[in-house]
Amino acid sequence: MKKILNLLLVSLFLLLSFNRAFANEVADIKRKGSINITLKNSNQDKIDGIELALYKVADVEVNNGYIFRYSNEFKNFINLNIDDNIHTANYPLKLAEVVSANKLTPRKKDISKGGVVKFSDLEMGLYLFVQTNSVDGYVSINPFLVTMPVRNSDGTLTYDIEATPKAGILKEVIPPPTPEKLPYTGQLWWPVWLLGGVGIILVTVGYLGKINEEV
Repeated sequence: MKKILNLLLVSLFLLLSFNRAFANEVADIKRKGSINITLKNSNQDKIDGIELALYKVADVEVNNGYIFRYSNEFKNFINLNIDDNIHTANYPLKLAEVVSANKLTPRKKDISKGGVVKFSDLEMGLYLFVQTNSVDGYVSINPFLVTMPVRNSDGTLTYDIEATPKAGILKEVIPPPTPEKLPYTGQLWWPVWLLGGVGIILVTVGYLGKINEEV
């Protein structure tokens, strides 16, 4: 009897674990969220004054699940499959090239204050972030993507997202090298002028002496 009870308890535990593993939260297509981006350098100092532009790359459609479809801004300019490229390093760069080449207008812009850029009232979708200015002493951020919402490891969804991309490192300001002062090796002209003057005097004296002899 005790063995049967133990088997039942183990079976119940496995069943509950299985349900938790596969019981993913269903996304609310109408719910809106936010993306807050904290900008830090390699020393973990927060950076102010960085302007980020937000572009909506893709909308979410419900079709036997949830799938990405390029938004109206992007659908006429790119044909890369989103699912095949979303996790590749070059994909955000290619999207940023589309933005630049076609002068696309961002949905939102914001400048970091206290090291944080805030975007709120966002629909579900795939968003591209591009830095639009430069800040002295810092390397610009590479374009990056954020999905909204984000699915957590336990299957739940987060609609208010905190992201921390790597902003870059402090540039080392190196002053231009001071030209080395080399010893002067050019022609010295004062001996030439001195010898020339002496020669003229001697010629003059000789000429006057010759005149005196003739007189």
